[in-house]
Amino acid sequence: MRPRGGPQWGPQREDAVVFVVVTLHFHRLVERSLLGSPACRNSEPAELPPLDQSDPQVGLHGYSLNLVLHDNNNKILTGTFSHLRGHHVPVQGGVVELRVINRNNVSQHRSLSGAIKLPWSDGAQEGSVENCCFLTLTLLDDFQKPFWVVSSAVFVVAAVRPLSPDYGGDHFLLHFQDAEGQLRMELVRLTEQRQFMVIGLVVTLPVLKVNRRFGTAY
Repeated sequence: MRPRGGPQWGPQREDAVVFVVVTLHFHRLVERSLLGSPACRNSEPAELPPLDQSDPQVGLHGYSLNLVLHDNNNKILTGTFSHLRGHHVPVQGGVVELRVINRNNVSQHRSLSGAIKLPWSDGAQEGSVENCCFLTLTLLDDFQKPFWVVSSAVFVVAAVRPLSPDYGGDHFLLHFQDAEGQLRMELVRLTEQRQFMVIGLVVTLPVLKVNRRFGTAY
């Protein structure tokens, strides 16, 4: 049964190509497979090490981010960012913002090793989904415990206006959001080099999530 107004699948669309891609995040998959069972699943202890009650900014520093942008076979961008500090932004219920790559600090900007696209092949035909790739990230807290884990297809869109006067070329945004956090990446495609450059990266966390983990009241 075909949804009304939906894609027209069937023999009449012989030029159409349909494919399905599944992404899996492998964090602690081996431990869960070997140490768990159908009757008793393996999970990390809920208790965290004792908090430093003398720290007035507990839960706002000590984060580490492991991030990969990739297609089916190749890594487009890899990065490990440590000692990330955040600040509480009391808007929309409150968030904690971690500025990973500062748009105003050119030394932090990073180039991508390839184009943002997802190549595909069915043996007889091949092509690519432009401006789309996979995002895999793990954000660790001050105790090096997973705080936010993501594996998802993402896409870039053209920015409404230029994001930085330091670069010519077309400017783009990559955005991902779920109930646990939000990522915003700013990119520019350099005209002469025909290469993407990451010029900004911000991770935003719900303040309620931070308060639950660290027992704070931001």
